[in-house]
Amino acid sequence: MYFNDDGETLNATDFNQYHVQYSQPQGQIPSTMTLSITNKQKTRLINANDNLDGVSIYFASRSGWEETTSTYTVVATLDDGSTVTLSDTTYVPMTDRLVYSFGKAANEKSVSLYDLEKIVFTKKA
Repeated sequence: MYFNDDGETLNATDFNQYHVQYSQPQGQIPSTMTLSITNKQKTRLINANDNLDGVSIYFASRSGWEETTSTYTVVATLDDGSTVTLSDTTYVPMTDRLVYSFGKAANEKSVSLYDLEKIVFTKKA
């Protein structure tokens, strides 16, 4: 779950809350992984913290995502059904994380959690 309020007001109803669910196909080395926003409680775009800035998958080797020679494409699907191709991931062996960071690709479009349905990571061939 991710919770965002403006951090300044005492208005307890002015916030956005996003519930995120992880899924991947069963198998030794999965070719895809999906992060779905399964439930949203939203009032308005609060601030830049409602934007997707990055995703880190900790303990990536436990799920078969540690291949240092592979990268994964990242595609966001918005609530209206449109898709946005984001930067590819990198694997960080020192911390055993698979990382997507916003802005690595030229002209990458910003995605707001407010409008996000899911993010799909797909292993590149």
